[in-house]
Amino acid sequence: ETENYLEGEQKEMIELWQAKGLSRQEAKTVIDILSQHKDLFVDIMMVEELGIMIEDESPWKHGVVTFISFCLFGVVPLLVYLAFLGWTNSSDDVGFDIAFALSGFLTGCTLFTL
Repeated sequence: ETENYLEGEQKEMIELWQAKGLSRQEAKTVIDILSQHKDLFVDIMMVEELGIMIEDESPWKHGVVTFISFCLFGVVPLLVYLAFLGWTNSSDDVGFDIAFALSGFLTGCTLFTL
């Protein structure tokens, strides 16, 4: 938008800064200075106008945390199911049903705590 219609974006940003308490002339001065630096102006527009925050964190960090969470919370239902089956008599179907129901309940609990 800044490449095709810079004046319109400047007007929008001036209105936003006026709503924050600057006079029209002060807002125009700030926006004129910022709009000379395209990358900075676009970053400020994203935050002020669209509410999009710029993250500097590594996608690898997010991926590792997601993987570890998936492994830790995903193993809970399986361990509960296997542990409960070890305590019950494997010859009756009631033990399987109880183990499955308990595993499902604890799956819900782990999803809630996540």
